[in-house]
Amino acid sequence: MEWIKCSERMPEVMVTVITSNGFDIGQGWWDGDDWKSFDCHDVVPGKVTHWMPLPPPPTE
Repeated sequence: MEWIKCSERMPEVMVTVITSNGFDIGQGWWDGDDWKSFDCHDVVPGKVTHWMPLPPPPTE
Protein backbone atom coordinates (compact mmCIF):
# COMPACT_ATOMS: atom_id res chain seq x y z
CA MET A 1 0.00 0.00 0.00
CA GLU A 2 1.14 3.51 -0.78
CA TRP A 3 0.45 6.88 0.84
CA ILE A 4 -2.08 9.01 -1.05
CA LYS A 5 -1.76 12.80 -1.00
CA CYS A 6 -4.90 14.55 0.25
CA SER A 7 -4.33 17.14 -2.47
CA GLU A 8 -4.78 14.35 -5.06
CA ARG A 9 -7.69 12.41 -3.60
CA MET A 10 -9.62 12.04 -0.35
CA PRO A 11 -10.86 8.70 1.00
CA GLU A 12 -14.48 7.65 0.85
CA VAL A 13 -16.60 9.38 3.47
CA MET A 14 -16.79 7.63 6.88
CA VAL A 15 -14.20 4.93 6.01
CA THR A 16 -11.44 4.49 8.60
CA VAL A 17 -7.95 4.97 7.13
CA ILE A 18 -4.38 5.56 8.30
CA THR A 19 -3.51 9.27 8.36
CA SER A 20 -0.26 11.26 8.45
CA ASN A 21 0.88 14.88 8.61
CA GLY A 22 4.21 13.91 7.04
CA PHE A 23 5.71 12.99 10.42
CA ASP A 24 3.08 11.52 12.80
CA ILE A 25 0.81 8.59 11.97
CA GLY A 26 -2.72 7.99 13.27
CA GLN A 27 -6.07 6.79 12.10
CA GLY A 28 -9.34 8.46 11.38
CA TRP A 29 -11.99 9.06 8.78
CA TRP A 30 -12.95 11.87 6.46
CA ASP A 31 -16.53 13.10 7.02
CA GLY A 32 -16.63 15.12 3.80
CA ASP A 33 -15.49 18.34 5.51
CA ASP A 34 -12.97 17.39 8.21
CA TRP A 35 -10.95 14.52 9.68
CA LYS A 36 -12.46 12.67 12.67
CA SER A 37 -11.17 9.92 14.97
CA PHE A 38 -12.43 7.65 17.74
CA ASP A 39 -10.30 9.23 20.47
CA CYS A 40 -7.67 11.92 20.91
CA HIS A 41 -4.78 9.40 20.82
CA ASP A 42 -5.52 8.57 17.17
CA VAL A 43 -5.51 12.21 16.00
CA VAL A 44 -2.61 13.42 13.88
CA PRO A 45 -1.59 16.89 15.08
CA GLY A 46 -1.84 19.68 12.54
CA LYS A 47 -3.00 19.14 9.00
CA VAL A 48 -3.46 15.64 7.58
CA THR A 49 -1.51 15.59 4.32
CA HIS A 50 -1.56 11.89 3.40
CA TRP A 51 -3.69 8.81 3.99
CA MET A 52 -3.75 5.13 3.07
CA PRO A 53 -6.33 2.35 3.39
CA LEU A 54 -6.14 0.04 6.39
CA PRO A 55 -4.47 -3.28 5.63
CA PRO A 56 -6.69 -6.35 5.45
CA PRO A 57 -7.28 -8.12 8.78
CA PRO A 58 -5.36 -11.32 9.61
CA THR A 59 -6.83 -14.49 8.19
CA GLU A 60 -5.69 -16.83 10.98
